[in-house]
Amino acid sequence: MLRHFPAVLIACAAVSFGQIADAHEFWIEPVTTRVAVGEPLEARTYIGNAFEGEELANYPSMQVMFDITLGDQTRALGGAAEQIPAVSTPALGEGLHILRYQSRDFQLTYETYADFLAFLKEADRMDLAEAQGPGSAPQDSIREVYFRYAKSLIAVGDGAGSDRWMGMPWELVALTNPYTAARRAAMEFELRFNAELQADAAVHVFVRAGDGRVSQLRLRSDSRGLVTVPSDIDGTYMVNAIKVMPASKRMEYLLGATWQSLWASATYVIE
Repeated sequence: MLRHFPAVLIACAAVSFGQIADAHEFWIEPVTTRVAVGEPLEARTYIGNAFEGEELANYPSMQVMFDITLGDQTRALGGAAEQIPAVSTPALGEGLHILRYQSRDFQLTYETYADFLAFLKEADRMDLAEAQGPGSAPQDSIREVYFRYAKSLIAVGDGAGSDRWMGMPWELVALTNPYTAARRAAMEFELRFNAELQADAAVHVFVRAGDGRVSQLRLRSDSRGLVTVPSDIDGTYMVNAIKVMPASKRMEYLLGATWQSLWASATYVIE
């Protein structure tokens, strides 16, 4: 059953955290998820928690890629720097459009070990705590490098079509089209790391109903790397997954990072 909770506004632009918030998701939120043929397609980008956060303008310097796909057509998204909403573009035709966003690397420093533990708890990776525990260095000022991999599914006209793996290192892939599936049909997702399916991984789902109330659900991928998200509430869905791992030798050398994290999100609407 989905659990309702109060949304909390957070800010995540800073690179040093005195008090770490529960999460700092990045997501793409379409202005309209069902777009008429011939109408412009618009979407906003946010960073925050539980559908509460700060809207980000279009900042090309923060992006490795930001594009739109319909079938076998993919087009890079342009737009002026600092444009709001971040996406305002003609559709590629009729059918299911996929917005894809891949960020460059960003860094932050957890000022205390307790802050780092709060992050591991949110990521459901408390098994990694010992690696940063007593006897390891540093205890405080723990540096992390992180990357964002976001998708959004938007129906233009009939919305027909399917999602697919788009080549991002950490990616949620919808196996169900929310705009053509039977009403209340559950959404099934694959979770992939460098194309490989990821079993027993934590997945966090947020749902914002029409009245603005936000619910959350914690799931895990099964032995095949699949996760099933119920569609029992009409509203906007945000599916998230966080992968935490020791920093690569390159990131350790270049940035002094001890850890790196990958953040995947996917948004869509159930009506």
